[in-house]
Amino acid sequence: MGKAWKRIGNIVLLFFLFIFSTEAKISVSSYMDGEVSSSIPFKLIVNITAENESISINKINLKFPKIDGIKKVGSYSAQSSSFEYINGKVSKKKSIIITYELLLSGTKKKNLRIPSILVKIKGKTYKTAPINISFNHLENNKQKSNKKVFIQAVITNKSPYLYEKFNVSYYLYVDARYSFSNISLESKDGFSPFISDTVYDVFANNGRNLIKTSDVINGKRYKVMKLLSYDFIAQKSGKIAIPVITLRGILVKYSSIDDNDFFSSAFDDFDGVTVFATNEKVVLSVKKLPEYDGNLTFSNIVGMDITGQNFLNEVNLKTGNAYTYTIKLKGLFFKKIVEAPQLDGDDDWEIYEPQRTEEDDGVSFKYMIVPKNIGKLSLPLPKLVYFDTIDKKYKKIVFKTVEVNVAKGI
Repeated sequence: MGKAWKRIGNIVLLFFLFIFSTEAKISVSSYMDGEVSSSIPFKLIVNITAENESISINKINLKFPKIDGIKKVGSYSAQSSSFEYINGKVSKKKSIIITYELLLSGTKKKNLRIPSILVKIKGKTYKTAPINISFNHLENNKQKSNKKVFIQAVITNKSPYLYEKFNVSYYLYVDARYSFSNISLESKDGFSPFISDTVYDVFANNGRNLIKTSDVINGKRYKVMKLLSYDFIAQKSGKIAIPVITLRGILVKYSSIDDNDFFSSAFDDFDGVTVFATNEKVVLSVKKLPEYDGNLTFSNIVGMDITGQNFLNEVNLKTGNAYTYTIKLKGLFFKKIVEAPQLDGDDDWEIYEPQRTEEDDGVSFKYMIVPKNIGKLSLPLPKLVYFDTIDKKYKKIVFKTVEVNVAKGI
């Protein structure tokens, strides 16, 4: 009986080894999280994903490059695992996220480049794509104001192309001698010329994870708190003003100028004054895109470092069976407006509408495809171009040509 159970156990083990024997794959990517500011740390995310491969954060050798003008002020990591049942096989995926907190240091440049980051895993070296970042120094955005409370808008690009992503972050400035309490959002105006995606909202956070710092303008010290941050694209070219945010609150002078809490109740005078804080009107110059006269599909994808990936977890297929085929677009662009690309290959494949997923480093589309013919077939490919804002020209998004063997199904 014991030997029989041992044989059964071996069979079960072989079964699980079989269903997990899909192709092992490790990928490494990096991307910026939020806007780049000269006075507040920003985040660079390194994402390491292993499919059907065992990896440990303790056995990853990652060398962060030295970057002129950028100082590393901190880092932390997290990891997660998941399972998927795809095309009759179980796929195991593990993700390790390493977050670096960076700060601009000693530079007045408006553009910087983060080089490739080398990651060594199990004796093999992987590298991320370089990242181009642009920013405006906060001091170049400051309102020359003697107000006790106001909102400062920090804009990453004041002359974007049509459909080019840029970020606007709104900071509350309060004279350090005062408290601004009972804050409420009075209005948000001027969003209609843009499509927006919320990156940070202090009101949605219910006062948690506040991002606070201090600043000096014209010799006066201000407390600074981040309120809102949006990624935008403009829907038309020309002169367009950024949205205006207005807050309402109670302004009261502190009993001690050393108090650094926005919401302190230690006042000399409890008779506060209701005031409104708003940001100045800033007008963008949105540039038109040049005419595209090519024969590929331009789907309003505007950005930089955009690459394409396509993969199928099977190479031996059968007619009549359905398989999951993934197309992924990676890079710096506004993900919200990217629609599913049309695939070229209707003669050999039945292609169904995909499932769209926005991910940290791009957008993926999972199509269900069914082979109609037997033999060696090429997977269907999209024919896409994007406008590169660095080289200022249209570029083809390249996908690899993959051939699969198709046998006759039942």
